[in-house]
Parts: sequence; C-alpha cells; structure tokens
Amino acid sequence: MTYSVAVLSLPRALPATAFTSNRLVPTGRQKRPALPRTSGWHRDLKEIGAHLVQCCSEDSDFAALLHTSALERVMHDARLGWRIEGSRMIGWTYGRRTYEDLLSLAETVAAPIDDFPERAWRWPE
Repeated sequence: MTYSVAVLSLPRALPATAFTSNRLVPTGRQKRPALPRTSGWHRDLKEIGAHLVQCCSEDSDFAALLHTSALERVMHDARLGWRIEGSRMIGWTYGRRTYEDLLSLAETVAAPIDDFPERAWRWPE
C-alpha cells in the first residue's frame, strides 16, 4: 500500500494518540496499527465517537479530550488519519498525492491542532 504523509511539529510532546478514518483503508485489506509498537502500550477506544474514525491512545482520557464530532466528520470526509508521536503530528491518506494535495493534507491535519482545547497543552495537569 502507498500512503502520502504530512508531518507537523507540535509545541510539546503529547501522549501517543491516533485517529483514523474508517474510509482510509480499502475494504478487505488488512489495516496496520495506527500507533507503532515503539510508542508503548495503548488501547483501542471503541467507546468514543460515532465510529466514523477509529481511535487508539496510551491515555484514553487525553484521547476523549481531543475527540469531537467535527473532528470525526472532517477526517471521515477527507479519508485521512493522524497520530501524535512525541512532539509531532503525522497525517496520512491512501495513495500517492501531488505536492498540492500534500499541502492540502497538511492544512487538514493542522486544523485539529488549532482546535485542541487549552487543557490538552497542559496534559497531564
């Protein structure tokens, strides 16, 4: 499988957390885990959201803080996933994209960062 990726810097390291659109991987294909094994222990959070996206995190309370229905809708419509890995946010979508498409992907991935509640930047309190 080929993916296009955009990486953005965050002001600080946050708990490893990933949100992935259910539309990202074509039907019938085995999905790779959104969080690499190197990020430590995490669990799938099937109990949050409307199930347009899948979520996993090393801190379920932090993931619930970030989750909104608007986030789910944007990610579902854009067929994208993103994960927080330390002080980076990595966004991806299926297929090879043009440079302009990658800029658009980066803007779409940046939108949730702008919507993070102030409390997220002080996590854990």
